[in-house]
Amino acid sequence: MAADAQRALMARVRRSGTQPELTVREILSGIGLKFECQAQDLPGTPDIVIRESRLAIFVHGCFWHGHSKCRLSKIPKTRTQFWQAKIEANRQRDVRKERELRALGWTPIAVWQCELRDQKQITRRFKKVARTTKRAKNMAKKQDTEWVFETSPLMGGASGEAFTNTLLSSGMSPAEVLARESIQNSVDASSKGSSVQVRYRAVELKGADKKTFVAAAALPVIRDRADSLRLVSPHCLESLDQKTPLRLLFIEDYNTVGLDGDEPHNPSSRFYRFLLSLGDGGKAEADESSGGSFGYGKSVYCSNSSISTIFAYSRFRDGKGKSRSRLFGSSYFKTHLHNKKSYTGRAWFGLNVSPNADSQVVDPLVDESADELAEKLGFTKRGTDEFGLSVLVVDSTVEPEDILSGAEEWWWPRLIDDQLSVQVVKPDGTVAHPRPRKKPHLVPFINAYEVAIGRSPGVPKREAKKPFRAHDTGLELGACGFCVLPPEGEDRAVEEDRIDTVALIREPKMVVAYHKSWMLGSPSVVGVYVAHPDVDNILRLSEPPAHDRWDKGSRRLYGVGVKRDVVASILSRIHTNLKTFQREASPPSSPKPKRLALLERALAKFLTGKKGAGGGPEPGRSPIHLQYDVPPYAEPIDGMLRAKAKFSVRLMDDAKIAHATLRLRLTCPVIEDDAEGDSISVFVKASKGTQLRKDADTGTYLFDIKRDQVASFSIETEGYEPLWSVRLTPEVEPVDVRKEES
Repeated sequence: MAADAQRALMARVRRSGTQPELTVREILSGIGLKFECQAQDLPGTPDIVIRESRLAIFVHGCFWHGHSKCRLSKIPKTRTQFWQAKIEANRQRDVRKERELRALGWTPIAVWQCELRDQKQITRRFKKVARTTKRAKNMAKKQDTEWVFETSPLMGGASGEAFTNTLLSSGMSPAEVLARESIQNSVDASSKGSSVQVRYRAVELKGADKKTFVAAAALPVIRDRADSLRLVSPHCLESLDQKTPLRLLFIEDYNTVGLDGDEPHNPSSRFYRFLLSLGDGGKAEADESSGGSFGYGKSVYCSNSSISTIFAYSRFRDGKGKSRSRLFGSSYFKTHLHNKKSYTGRAWFGLNVSPNADSQVVDPLVDESADELAEKLGFTKRGTDEFGLSVLVVDSTVEPEDILSGAEEWWWPRLIDDQLSVQVVKPDGTVAHPRPRKKPHLVPFINAYEVAIGRSPGVPKREAKKPFRAHDTGLELGACGFCVLPPEGEDRAVEEDRIDTVALIREPKMVVAYHKSWMLGSPSVVGVYVAHPDVDNILRLSEPPAHDRWDKGSRRLYGVGVKRDVVASILSRIHTNLKTFQREASPPSSPKPKRLALLERALAKFLTGKKGAGGGPEPGRSPIHLQYDVPPYAEPIDGMLRAKAKFSVRLMDDAKIAHATLRLRLTCPVIEDDAEGDSISVFVKASKGTQLRKDADTGTYLFDIKRDQVASFSIETEGYEPLWSVRLTPEVEPVDVRKEES
């Protein structure tokens, strides 16, 4: 066959819906098996899947997939090397995708084109599958849910503790972290710009209600290995059979997508990323605005359970738009030994469908069975269209009042914009809602926010908007709003550690941090920075798992210098604009009386011993001579300034010193209101032959110098804003001196 004719023939081969594939579909339909075609949520996109049996069927063309010892797989005589390489690549891909499917608990089956000549044999093969499926289905109906503890894999893996420790170092109270992160998860799962509803429902179970819950959650199974788990006392497993109330906390959101994904064990599904993976950066890398990583979301729930155990119940739409339910339990303990067997500490509550002991797979309960168990566990049953996620924290350690305060403290921007509704239900049924506008310590921040977004024009001399100029890349950066606080001693509700801070806000409208990296100024103010959508993704990537700061050194920004520069520029401009606003808001200073100025000069003359010619001892001369080779100057770099200088140090000729150890101190404070403010970093390089030693305790440098030796230095600062005034000063003092021998 001619090459052109061969290419035309090959081009007509279809990727799906081939005749062999249609034949297999007819056979499966004839024996009553339910199946789906082209399952794009599974590795390799199997041609046909039978989800009840977790079977993935590939209908392979013998030629295209290199069927061994089959005459239909004969390689063409033209372009032989091309076809051999292409078919071998297909083979390797098939092996790789089958391996991935097995890792997810699926069984791959290959049906070859040539095998379909004997359709009776294929029919018998799938009838056996049908019997197995029916048997499994009947077993599933009778099967009870159970806790499955993950055995330690030979190659290691994440322990349960790794899932609970990710947010412990945030510096905030557990209730604050819970409010911040749980609402963040709900906002991320909502449609952009829509209003999210989150309800925190605290429950205390006693008597029969407690007994029903303990049985439904199978807590005695966990209690049986409590000693091995090394739980911190007190915890509910110590009093399951006693009258002590069992504290539960339900966190329920609405108007969100829930834990969707047709195949729960597919790494791309929300179910998998929320409950099974750790530190999945998929959410942070997504195009739409969000808070961060799916894999850290679970940490905030399980870390507030004294037994590190949670249940998740969700209503969502599947790929066909059908309303579905799921329920699953997870525990995150320490690694431990139980009955002489090693476990990672992770445990799952659901239907154990593990194909073997080495491949543990636990399925969530679905639809009716999920709804039934959810009711026994105390979840609010969701209607057909009540999409969202409910998380149950077992043996909760936080108080409802603290959650309410946490929501007000960190989510007030979204609350006052009517894009978030939060409800806190106490054990006695009392319902409370956050009221940030009624909190005096938040009112100045709210005023500054409304000025920053243009909702309020601001009170002259008391409030002001400071728009940022665009970055050198053309990206818009956003704007700050500022508000002057009442003088000290008056009715100032803002806490001392929040004075002169700026609330950092981006698209989700959570306060990332109350930022301050400068000294207190006058007058006392508060501010708000609202990021422009242009830089929202960059700022998101700069956040650590706790979402509590913007870090220009974040590893997720590595390799992209522009992004790091954008973060640094934003933080620098926040500082500059706050200090500028303080200067503008300061009352004019009164002129210094002439008599006081004369007195100051007289005191200065007296204290320095200058009483006239020969009127006092001459100050001793320094044995060190420091001379500028290049005086301090400012150099523009990437829209910023950098101060530089060069200087030399030597011993005075008449000092009669043979050797000395000197201390070099480098300072560069920012000059604010004629006073020295915060210092910026200074870097130094010494000339050849001069060894600098860093003194970690003082932040200075030590070096040795001999008579007739000249030590030369080059210094430069980190980048700073063009509006700043700085003072770059090198100072040298002797530490150890050896005189010349006479």
